[in-house]
Amino acid sequence: MKNFFKGLIVTLTMFGLIVPFASVQAQVALQITSPLVLPSGSINSPYSYKFTATGGTKPYKWDVMTQQLNVYHCCLIGLSQSGTFASVGPNKNEHMPYSGTFQIGVKVTDARGQSVEQISEFTINDNNSDDTGTDSNETPPIYGKERVVKIKGTNKLYYINARGQYIPFLNKKVFASYGNKTENLESITKKELKKYTLIKYIKVVGSDTIYEVKGKRKRPLSVEAKAKLITDSSKVLEVNETELNSYNTGKTITN
Repeated sequence: MKNFFKGLIVTLTMFGLIVPFASVQAQVALQITSPLVLPSGSINSPYSYKFTATGGTKPYKWDVMTQQLNVYHCCLIGLSQSGTFASVGPNKNEHMPYSGTFQIGVKVTDARGQSVEQISEFTINDNNSDDTGTDSNETPPIYGKERVVKIKGTNKLYYINARGQYIPFLNKKVFASYGNKTENLESITKKELKKYTLIKYIKVVGSDTIYEVKGKRKRPLSVEAKAKLITDSSKVLEVNETELNSYNTGKTITN
């Protein structure tokens, strides 16, 4: 009798109909939960970070996106199938030989073959530099909450989202359209802002049209360009009509 139920489809009765149990279970979409900006490290020291994901069907398998190899390969970086990203080499605990900001593209695949990709960046600091430009009042990157900030000594205002992505408010009208008030501003340095990732793509809530934004200009993406450039939906920020219209419109990007 122990094999009696093998292969048997469990069913439920719903509104008088017999349906497979699996069909009434919602499948949570697979997504990478690690930030776009990873913790920083130090030159001549080991570096490691473990990527995380949620949804889909476990176990997960992690891979490096091969098109990103040339970006960070000089730093002797490796990624295990469990998602641990670390400096490796002929010797264990290989030290990071270069300072600077680098990118790594990762792909996670679940047991059902679903996959998602993300490009993150990390900074290796040169602690031996005579001029680090460090402000004693600076804070490390903050993730998990939205922030509206002002750059110290300027009138420039920015929005930083919970994933560590930022975009400027082009004018006071855009700033006010989200219900922001100047008395609620947080002041940070330009160097602190650069620890986050600049948003390059926007769309209006409820619209399928995506725009690339540079400076004060926006350019719509064609269907082909969108499929090529937008491999990760988290790269696209949803904005209101006021913000979208504050940009000048350029030619459509076709490839």
